[in-house]
Amino acid sequence: FVGAVVACLIAAWVYLYISTPVYNISATVLIKDDKKGGSAGMLSGLESLGLDGMISSSQNIDNEIEVLRSKTIVKEVIEDLGLYIFYTDKDEFPSRNMYKTSPVQVSLTPQEADLLEETMVVEMALQPQGSLDVKVKVGDDEYQKHFEKLPAVFPTNKGTLAFFLTPDSVLSSKRVLEETADSEETVRNITATVNRPLAVAKAYCESMTIEPTSKTTSVAVISLKNSNVQRGKDFINKLLEMYNINTNN
Repeated sequence: FVGAVVACLIAAWVYLYISTPVYNISATVLIKDDKKGGSAGMLSGLESLGLDGMISSSQNIDNEIEVLRSKTIVKEVIEDLGLYIFYTDKDEFPSRNMYKTSPVQVSLTPQEADLLEETMVVEMALQPQGSLDVKVKVGDDEYQKHFEKLPAVFPTNKGTLAFFLTPDSVLSSKRVLEETADSEETVRNITATVNRPLAVAKAYCESMTIEPTSKTTSVAVISLKNSNVQRGKDFINKLLEMYNINTNN
């Protein structure tokens, strides 16, 4: 019996250790309410009841919420923040999400990424001296390249990839060299996964809810489930920025 309990506890610990936590990121926003929605005929018939303002306000808020969670504006956010490229640290167990912490950034234009029929997997090995070994896989197609230094460009028939060192990666590499006895073996193994922006936008739409706090208010709560808190915050902030730009144009 004791052995079974210990086994269950170990299994639970392993599950919690390797599972990716999902956070709920929320923000409160004041929805634009200019009372432009609704039918003029309907409103004129309700003026005597004093309901015209309530109807137009409610309809307009619903319309604005639909704009906020539309795939069009969400896709703009995904492309602007580059969220269709996902980085993981393969030197960690389990593999660790590297949002804004990868020493190497991969670039593929949203237009080229939208043409991908399958996910593009970019495996990178960053050497301490700054050289980079790259292996790109898209379905059954595979491409390999060695770069002595970055930035570098890698044209393929699936799109043209560009590789850049992040601003703090040089300092980070120096710290690693100082702290590691055998610096020649200090290789950073990073994988970048490139998805179609529209597919990522759909996934974010499914993970997001926007609900008014009540029927008589223009305030709504945006909630997003995401595995990275900072990424969720950046997404919501950029979504509101894009919404304001679209509504003011």
